[in-house]
Amino acid sequence: MRVWYHALILTNEAFIIMWQCPLCKLPLQTHQTDAPDRPLKTWLCKNNHSFDKAKQGYVNLLPVQNKRSKMPGDDVEMVAARTSFFAEKPYAPLVKRLSEVIRSIVMHNNASSCVPRNVVDTSGNTFNIYDSGCGEGYYLGELSALLLDSNLGADLGVKKDTTTFFTFAGHDISKAAVIAAAKRNKHTQLVVASTINIPVLDSSQDIIIQVFAPACAGEYARILHSNGVVITVDPAPKHLFELKEIVYENPELHEKHSAVLTGFEIIQQHHLGFSVSLRSVKARLALLQMTPFYWKTNDTQRALIRTKLMQVTADFVITVWQQSKGAEGDKAALSDSMVVALPVIGVLHDNALQDDLSGIENEL
Repeated sequence: MRVWYHALILTNEAFIIMWQCPLCKLPLQTHQTDAPDRPLKTWLCKNNHSFDKAKQGYVNLLPVQNKRSKMPGDDVEMVAARTSFFAEKPYAPLVKRLSEVIRSIVMHNNASSCVPRNVVDTSGNTFNIYDSGCGEGYYLGELSALLLDSNLGADLGVKKDTTTFFTFAGHDISKAAVIAAAKRNKHTQLVVASTINIPVLDSSQDIIIQVFAPACAGEYARILHSNGVVITVDPAPKHLFELKEIVYENPELHEKHSAVLTGFEIIQQHHLGFSVSLRSVKARLALLQMTPFYWKTNDTQRALIRTKLMQVTADFVITVWQQSKGAEGDKAALSDSMVVALPVIGVLHDNALQDDLSGIENEL
C-alpha cells in the first residue's frame, strides 16, 4: 500500500516528511510544527535523537558507529576535480536524456510504460526524485533545473502557482561531496549517509537515480513505493577510451554489462554516446583525477594527457528498473542485496538525440 507524505509547498521549493532517524528509524522532524514553512536547525525524532544542520545546509545522518573509515567516500581533492570538470557541463547530453526519460515516465501514465503513479491529484502531492550517491551534486542540480523549467506540469494540467511539481533530495557517504552538493543545490535536502542504510522513510520516493554509484536493491525496494522506478547510469564499452589509450599499453573496452538489482526487472534500456571536447589543461587533469586511472598513471602519461588529450568519448547505458511482480512481499529478504553483473539486453540507440548533440557540445 502506498504511503503518502504531506508536502510543504513553498514559493520555489517543496519539503516532504521523508527522512528517518538512522538510529531508531522513526521519522525526523525537519520543520517547525507551528510554522511548517520554516526549517529547523536541528532535526529530531521522538526518541530525542538529534542531528544538526551544517552551515552549508546539509545534515549528517551517518552515525560514527556505521562508518568503516574515518572519512569514507571521495576525498576533498577528488570532489574538487569533479566540481572543476562538471563546471563546463561536459555531460549535458546525458542530463538531457535523463530528463527526457523522467518526463516520459511521468507523461505516459499507463501500465505498458510502467509509470509510477498518477501525479495529477487533488491533494497536490509532488513527484519525488532521490539521488543515491549524489556526489558533488552535478546531476541533481542540472536535472532539477531542466525539469522545473519544463512545461511538464502545465502539460499535465498542474498549475505552477499552486503546486511544486518535483522535489529533489539525495545522499552521499562522502562528507566532502555533500558539502559541495549543498553549496550547488541550496534548495535541495541533502544528507551524509550510506547507501546500505538510506535514512529515508518507507515507500516515500517515486524515482531513484544512481549515476556511477554503488547500489543496494533492498534499500531501493524499501524507500520506493510499490510502482516506483530506479534509473541507473553505467559506463558503456567506449567510455573514456581515449584516456585509457594513454594509460594502458593494450586498452580494452568496458565489459558490456549493467548492474542487476535483485528483485527488480529492466523495463527500459538506452545507449547514449557522444564526444566531449577538453579544451583546457585544467579540464584534462580534472577528468583524470576524478577517475581511478589517476592512480595508474606516471609523470610521462600525465604529461601526454595535459598536451594530447583533446577529446574523449562519453558512452553510457541508461537502465530503468521496476520491482518484479511479487517482489514487494520479499523486501525484507533484500535488505542486504548488492549489485551483480548481467549482460546488457535490448539496448535502444537514441539516434534521434544525435541531431542536437553538436549544438550542446559546442557550448562545453
